[in-house]
Amino acid sequence: MVSGMSAFHPLQPFADQRNLRISHTRMEPVAALSTIAGVAVTLTGFAGLLAAFRGSDQWQPVEFFAVRYLLLTSASGCLLALLPMPMGLARYPNVWPACLLILAAWLLAVIIWTVSETFRRKARPRQPVRYVVTQIAGVLLSAWAVLAALGPSNPDQSAVYLWGLLWFVATSISQLVIQITHGLRRVVPKAES
Repeated sequence: MVSGMSAFHPLQPFADQRNLRISHTRMEPVAALSTIAGVAVTLTGFAGLLAAFRGSDQWQPVEFFAVRYLLLTSASGCLLALLPMPMGLARYPNVWPACLLILAAWLLAVIIWTVSETFRRKARPRQPVRYVVTQIAGVLLSAWAVLAALGPSNPDQSAVYLWGLLWFVATSISQLVIQITHGLRRVVPKAES
């Protein structure tokens, strides 16, 4: 490299040259986004396996809803994790504020759909405390994303975006665990006391 010239990085809006490596205090946002997208795709695959290996006669309405919710949250996490990349490659000047507003809107849409489906189908969540905490956390993250989008700090914006994505991944993992453990209860006979 010629002295005085900086190397071109295709995702320059995400990081300046000082922050291209993982350090003790900072991780490149692209690496975090790629990791979250990979985890979300894996969760989507597990949801497909869950649906494939369970017979259609064993499904209850709450289980149909739970698998749709699992697919929605895992696919959302993946797509939202990939969203900043084409924007960065196109050198869109305000990547993080735009992504935060999209995240906030989609997060609220998912929560509204979830709550409306719960009431419309009169389905009682299997884990009511987890359900309420998850929805409240999503609303708070959505509000935080809007506030961060309107703020001036780029490092804070990318961190808030990653927290929002982690909500989708954590919700997917939680839902997958609930589905698997509920399925195991039907397979493993209860011990007689």
